[in-house]
Amino acid sequence: MLWELMDGSRTKSEITEILEQTFHERMIPASHRVAMSIQEMIDLGLVIPLPSQFRGQWNIDAVIDYADD
Repeated sequence: MLWELMDGSRTKSEITEILEQTFHERMIPASHRVAMSIQEMIDLGLVIPLPSQFRGQWNIDAVIDYADD
């Protein structure tokens, strides 16, 4: 579910709130688990944090590299 929520339209806080509402006490502390899971995905090269909120259009230019920001 975390992977699906990480579509660029939500902040980490919004994702955490959704997961807390969905999984209740089974996911507490959700903020820590979300942060650790996102960091693991970043470390594995599965995701790249965007420098700003997603506006509905991906930049597919070959020269852009958000990892260097």
